[in-house]
Amino acid sequence: MEKLEKQLCPFCHKNTLTVLEEEKKFSNNKAFLLSMSCSNCGCKETDVELETKTESKIELEIKNERDLKNKIISSSEAKIKIPELRMDLVKSGIFSVKDIILGFKKILEEDRDNAEDQIARKKAKNLLKKIWKFECGDLKFRIRLEDKSGNSMFDK
Repeated sequence: MEKLEKQLCPFCHKNTLTVLEEEKKFSNNKAFLLSMSCSNCGCKETDVELETKTESKIELEIKNERDLKNKIISSSEAKIKIPELRMDLVKSGIFSVKDIILGFKKILEEDRDNAEDQIARKKAKNLLKKIWKFECGDLKFRIRLEDKSGNSMFDK
């Protein structure tokens, strides 16, 4: 792991930025996890770069509870989609499928709790029921990664 301290922060323009580069090995590729954090303004950024670029659109089918442990390596340019929910998010880093499901769950819980009308609230509740079935391994679903940079992948 390489660590650079007292770098110039692009947001607050002070020399309070710490940059970390960490190398991670996966079954068929090597990833470089880059993270920045500023002790002055609190900004945090994370990105991933793969040693070998992959296709820009890849998909993984989650068939059971065991598949929730599969890893997603996602760059800042990647969209993570679950077609069965008709939802997507942008999140860079290294996560398990379960972590991503919990991210979608949090979004839907906020939608449910903040919905002004009954129809939107009901839609969020129905999607939360579907996510619960995903978490239990009772319902198959797909995760799709779309990344123009080619810096995202799945690792089983």
